[in-house]
Amino acid sequence: LATDGVKFVYNFCVAPSASTPHLYISALPFAPEGSVLCRTLKTRFHHTARVVEGFHQKWPATQALFQGHTDYVRSVAFSPDGTRKLVSGSEDKTVRVWDTDRGVQIGNPLQGHTSVVTSVAFSPDG
Repeated sequence: LATDGVKFVYNFCVAPSASTPHLYISALPFAPEGSVLCRTLKTRFHHTARVVEGFHQKWPATQALFQGHTDYVRSVAFSPDGTRKLVSGSEDKTVRVWDTDRGVQIGNPLQGHTSVVTSVAFSPDG
């Protein structure tokens, strides 16, 4: 289920980053019918859109792996301004900013946290 959740966020990050209810209202209908996520959640949301053509039976192949953290990643957030940046916070006490188009880290890790980074976010106005 966690793997499906990551793929779900990766594929449908734009709408939920602007409005959390869009996770279920507008993105869930496009989750592959055979995914654990779809089978688990779709029955709980009866009034969502119905996709009649062009839906997938399984998730598309992974597009990129981001490497750099030395411990578990606890939180990620996508930029709301359309620049396709991702920020991640980790148990390695760092925050990293990523270019999702190129799959590379932008700049050096943000260091200095005294504990695990459990939450990250972008400012809504950039």
